[in-house]
Amino acid sequence: MDTAYDEKRKFPRIPAECPILYKLAQHDKWILAKLFDLSATGFSMICTQKIESNTHMAFQVKKCSNTLVPELSGQCEVRRSIINQNGDYIVSCKILKIDRNQPA
Repeated sequence: MDTAYDEKRKFPRIPAECPILYKLAQHDKWILAKLFDLSATGFSMICTQKIESNTHMAFQVKKCSNTLVPELSGQCEVRRSIINQNGDYIVSCKILKIDRNQPA
């Protein structure tokens, strides 16, 4: 990640390797990815497809071994999507809304 950008963060990111499901707006299919990190206002995940900036989607963070990362669901907006050395994409998202009910 960009170090200069990281230094501008108001909230630290918690590294995590949790399952995360995401569903693009106007699609019915949930897609499995891996949560990379989480903060109070956003998260990054690793997935196999590039998702364009400004795309809105639903997400569900599932239970994992990191007890600092809660199960949660909501709506987010993609800020950027960059390819990593493995050919996967690191997708950074801004959380727009957290659902009050626990994820299914």
